[in-house]
Formats: sequence, C-alpha cells, structure tokens
Amino acid sequence: MKWLSLDSIELDYPANTWQQAVEKAGQILVKNKHAKETYIQAMLRMTSELGPYIVMTPGIAIPHARPEEGALDLGLAALKLRTPIPFGNKDNDPVYLVLAFCTPNAEAHIELLTSIADILSQEDILEKIKAAENKEAFSSIFSLH
Repeated sequence: MKWLSLDSIELDYPANTWQQAVEKAGQILVKNKHAKETYIQAMLRMTSELGPYIVMTPGIAIPHARPEEGALDLGLAALKLRTPIPFGNKDNDPVYLVLAFCTPNAEAHIELLTSIADILSQEDILEKIKAAENKEAFSSIFSLH
C-alpha cells in the first residue's frame, strides 16, 4: 500500500514553532481534500489542551483530531522540518518529522495509527527517514509496508 503520495509530502519546511508545523501539515491534508479547514484548528486545539502527547516517538509528532472535526477521507501528510523544533515533550523532543493524519471514522483512526506505529517501530526506519533527500525517496519508505 502506498501511504504517502508525493503531493502529501513537504521536505525542508522552515517551521519555528510546533503550531506552524501542525498547521502546515494540516494544510496538506486540506489541499489534498482529506480534511476541511476546521480539522487544522481541531489538531491545534487538541495539542494545546492535551499537551505534547502527539510526540509518540523521539523526533516524530503525529497530530490528529477526531473524525467528526473535519475529516473527509483517509489522509496522511508528512512534513520534514528544516530544523528540529521542541513540542514540549521532554522525552521525545525535538521534532524533525510531523505525520498528520485524518480518518473518516474511529475504526479507521485506530487502524491507521497502529499502521504508522508499526512502520516507525522498525529498527532502521528512522535513519531512512532522516536520510531521505527527496519526495520519491521519502514516499518509498512508507510504500514498502
């Protein structure tokens, strides 16, 4: 399965704050018609209210919101940051990769989050992500699984 299309990937993005990074990743979901604009605000609000729980793995944030907050379809967006930035998670900061996702229902939400976790738990995957210098290389990492 191909997880990321080339138009769902942004490399070398110059975010200065976690809010800028989450907003840009959300804009990718909206641009690709996976979510409404309201979904971006929901991701920002959830992260502000619940804290940096979205930084589930060292260096990787996985922002999302509830399906009813603007998700239209299954979507995944990848934002590789030019410079790693803190999200406020003392164990897993700084973040260099933002993987935003949306799903149309709770069941798909859990399935996609589990699939992302499975990919990211592979031993050499983080090195491959860091080494990817173009969208094709980055996309291929997620299409192998």
